[in-house]
Amino acid sequence: MTIKESAVLILMALPITSLAHHSRAEFSVGSQAQELDGELVEIVWRNPHPRFTLRSVNDSGQEELWELEAYGNAASLQRTGITGDNFMLGEQVRVVGRTSTRRDRVMLTTHMLLSDGTEAILEYHAGPYWSEQYIGGEETWTIDEEAVLRRAAEENRGIFRVWSIRRRGLDTERFSYTEEAIAGRADFDPLDSFLTRCEQPGMPMTMMRPQRYELINRGGTIVLLNQYFDTARTIHMTALEGATDDQPMSHLGYSVGRWEGNVLVVETSRINWPYLDAIGTPQSEAVESVERFTLSEDQSRLDFHITITDPTMFTEPGVYEKYWLALGEEILPYNCLPE
Repeated sequence: MTIKESAVLILMALPITSLAHHSRAEFSVGSQAQELDGELVEIVWRNPHPRFTLRSVNDSGQEELWELEAYGNAASLQRTGITGDNFMLGEQVRVVGRTSTRRDRVMLTTHMLLSDGTEAILEYHAGPYWSEQYIGGEETWTIDEEAVLRRAAEENRGIFRVWSIRRRGLDTERFSYTEEAIAGRADFDPLDSFLTRCEQPGMPMTMMRPQRYELINRGGTIVLLNQYFDTARTIHMTALEGATDDQPMSHLGYSVGRWEGNVLVVETSRINWPYLDAIGTPQSEAVESVERFTLSEDQSRLDFHITITDPTMFTEPGVYEKYWLALGEEILPYNCLPE
């Protein structure tokens, strides 16, 4: 099998809706993988997803402007060695990706062949498409584990720092949905939703995204910053017994925390956010969650476990787990653009 044949299989198999900051339903698996040649006339290197404008000439000899969105986000691409400095205005390039099924000349781009023959892999799960000379991709997604351990121990910051995912695909979930929850997805339009409108999601969805998080100690409260949609949660560490019932409903709910040794336990209720996920699984205002943040002894790893209860959504409590590492990264602004 050739490089291109292997890459096409990877391209067509890549998940869409589960990883997106907004809906990617318009770039469905059934849409055609297409190659384009042209000139880069605009480069917007931003988080979450860099965008390019490509001036191309169609089969009729007419110029067209294509909007290209990188499949990977800026943070993950940086981790694989790709930054905005790798691309130049006026450069002649070739790109491949999935074209939109609802917008003209819009492409979700996974690979770009630069003028010097170097291929930039814009989706880190993928391998090279055209060439053995490339930057980015899964093989370059590496972490110096010893450096992580050493830095975390030296800084001695405990739980209060920025936490990064090592890579996607290391999270697990055990969800058993009710028939009502499954049927409720039919009313969700992924092409016209809170995601396409860049509306900040609520709990518990916001905690189940492959993003960076930061915990900040404010004394009586802990602030939890989430890079996903620039979300900021407040965890009340000195809440009075029974005070939760007096709190107003909100998308992020009302969170009360306590320490159990080195484990931060957070209980959240009073949530009126209507969805569990990006495909429209509904949740009721009875939804509640219990989160457990467990710091490793060497302070380099934070394990996250959340139990979600909602009789509308689950036949039994749902469980989601993942972990973060102390990679010394920063929270980046989340510049979502409505579609």
